[in-house]
Amino acid sequence: MHVVGAEEIMANFTRIFFATLLTILLTQTISVGAGEPSKTSDFWLNFAVDSDDKSRTPELKMRTSTTPGRQTTMISYKIFGCRKIPVFLNGSEYSQLEVSDCGFTSKPGNPTLPVKTIFLEFPDNHDYNVSIVGTKTTQIDEISLLPAQPAPPETAEPAFTINQQIYQNNVYYPSGRILRVKTVKLRERRLLEIRLTPVRFYPLQREVDFAYEIDLQVDFRAAETQ
Repeated sequence: MHVVGAEEIMANFTRIFFATLLTILLTQTISVGAGEPSKTSDFWLNFAVDSDDKSRTPELKMRTSTTPGRQTTMISYKIFGCRKIPVFLNGSEYSQLEVSDCGFTSKPGNPTLPVKTIFLEFPDNHDYNVSIVGTKTTQIDEISLLPAQPAPPETAEPAFTINQQIYQNNVYYPSGRILRVKTVKLRERRLLEIRLTPVRFYPLQREVDFAYEIDLQVDFRAAETQ
């Protein structure tokens, strides 16, 4: 029968203690050099009053009505929550807001915004107009959005890039939630591409105006013939 002595107990305790300590140290985020972002644990920001389900994907609904010479599509986009991911970069803490069905803007130096892209069938010989007809918003305080960084060079340490004209400005960025509207062709189909963001960032106040519900109206009108 093996009797465990005090020395063996102390040795096992020491091994477990240092193994646990090493695991903690390895999982902690260390602020790194310029151009090398490091992410920590994220935070869930819940916008739904009826649920705290983090796996719930945003909801996109469309309703189309047609009259002679005109087609109107009403679009409802609803976000139930997003992830706020702290990022340490160039000695400062920033945040990235992640919405599950959105991509991101990527212009170097500018704030990284979540972007939703919507495609609509585009009737032939029609002009179009896209407008936001309603929003529900909430304010996120004490936040500075991560500036997008250029692709790192292969042979040198990446340089930190930030657009100070935006980050030192006392106005919302972007000025509107619709970032781009353009026509595209996909396999002989004519589509309208709408890019919008739920986020407007107020850099000097460290605030984000987040639209968790956005209602769009898209009007297609028959083009006038000369």
